[in-house]
Amino acid sequence: MSITSDEVNFLVYRYLQESGFSHTAFTFGYESFVHQASVNANDVPPGALVSFIQKGLQYLELEANLAEDGQDVEGDFAHLGSSDLLTKDVDELKELIRERKAGGGGSGGARGAGGGKAARSRALAKHAVPMDMDTGEDGPGAGASGGRDVASVPSSDVLTLEGHENEVFTCAWSPSGDKLASGSGDSTARIWSVAGGVGGGQTEECVVLKHFNAKAGASDRDKDVTTLDWNKDGSLLATGSYDGVTRLWDTKGEQRMAHTEHKGAVFTLRFNESSDLLLSGSVDKTSVVWDVNSGKVRQQFRLHEAPVLDVAWRDDSTFATCSTDSSIYVCKVGMNEREALCSFRGANESEGNGHSNDVNAVRWDPSKKVLASCSDDCTVRLWSVEEKSCLHVLREHKKEIYTVEFAPAATVTPTLLATASFDSTVRVWDVERGSSKFCFRRHKDPVYTVEFSPDGRYLASGSFDQYVHVWSVADGSLVKSFKGTGGIFELAWHPGGERLAACFSNSRVQVLDLRLA
Repeated sequence: MSITSDEVNFLVYRYLQESGFSHTAFTFGYESFVHQASVNANDVPPGALVSFIQKGLQYLELEANLAEDGQDVEGDFAHLGSSDLLTKDVDELKELIRERKAGGGGSGGARGAGGGKAARSRALAKHAVPMDMDTGEDGPGAGASGGRDVASVPSSDVLTLEGHENEVFTCAWSPSGDKLASGSGDSTARIWSVAGGVGGGQTEECVVLKHFNAKAGASDRDKDVTTLDWNKDGSLLATGSYDGVTRLWDTKGEQRMAHTEHKGAVFTLRFNESSDLLLSGSVDKTSVVWDVNSGKVRQQFRLHEAPVLDVAWRDDSTFATCSTDSSIYVCKVGMNEREALCSFRGANESEGNGHSNDVNAVRWDPSKKVLASCSDDCTVRLWSVEEKSCLHVLREHKKEIYTVEFAPAATVTPTLLATASFDSTVRVWDVERGSSKFCFRRHKDPVYTVEFSPDGRYLASGSFDQYVHVWSVADGSLVKSFKGTGGIFELAWHPGGERLAACFSNSRVQVLDLRLA
């Protein structure tokens, strides 16, 4: 048996993605041509690299314990530490085992190691018991769903949309709610017609938006669709992909425009409220404002020193951008392209209020007065543009924070903010006080997405543990759960609030009828 370099590269690429190192994964995948490898991503389970290494170490451990004739384990099986297995060859490991057994450390050592593992397992199991709602930072947590029965979403209320051939990274409902768009690592976006409820929904129509030239073969299939957005009337869909091209499509699948100003992957794009301008951010360190009607570049802002990860419109002409350079800029269309209305620059923790690591997402609150940002430095920061200052630094997460979302305007008081973190928790914050209101600990793996329902009464979260959870914002209880068959990259509420779309790492898109009324 042998493994090719292409297969190793794919396992490393998938590991980086699953571990949350999305930017490192992109760079590695681009330089190693991982998308040209003849590996079917659907056949590779989550955690494949770690599992492969573990099996290799177990085989090595077993080989080192074999008797001289190679037929059976010699006496008691002696467990070896990972440091020994990684740094010593088989002969050295055999000698180490003989020394341990000669010193009486064979079976005793094994039992000692086993006891330590058992103790650690018990401790992990204890901490893994879900604490779904914390009323305060150190306050008591409620039991699962606050003592009420948690309703799992039955299969009869789930519509599965199949057709993508690789991970589905992003999804979004059209403003009218009759169409659902999805973007995938298979170099396509799709527009699904989903009319009516899930049970009687019609899905005959699926328009495939190909971002590749079929005649070019596999060499043209490295155009993962990473981001998409509908215009205000649902007549146009914008997509951004790894090839650096921003494309505009109509609902029939006709490509209306293709913008090639970026010189690297497009990570984010958004229409402004009037949908006459489209803003995109790229790995080439720039953000570009496109005129939708003419198809021309209005401006290209060159403020960041590293890839732009997210953009967010404040109004029809003012927007915020964030980057792996730890900085945030607030800009206005028409200004000098190397100037900003204000900036919140990256800083070391001891030097100021700026982030000290990649800034992953930015969002404006409903009043458009407060800007929230989240970072790999494990903090959320709330900024006042008028005062050009940091209002609050929220530090309760223990690992990188992937995204932030505000509750919709006029739905809840006080203003609430939700965050999703690689520490496997979801937090809901009181924005005015700068304090944590709820901490949801049901997930077991990194959480990539959180979304408030249109009426603000519920918060949905999706994780690489394959679960979608829906929480009550009123009391922090868990009200719905659904387990898919792949890690979840993004969630999208239907405009009517009765359905929730989820896109998965196993190439599926699923629509859940939540029946929350």
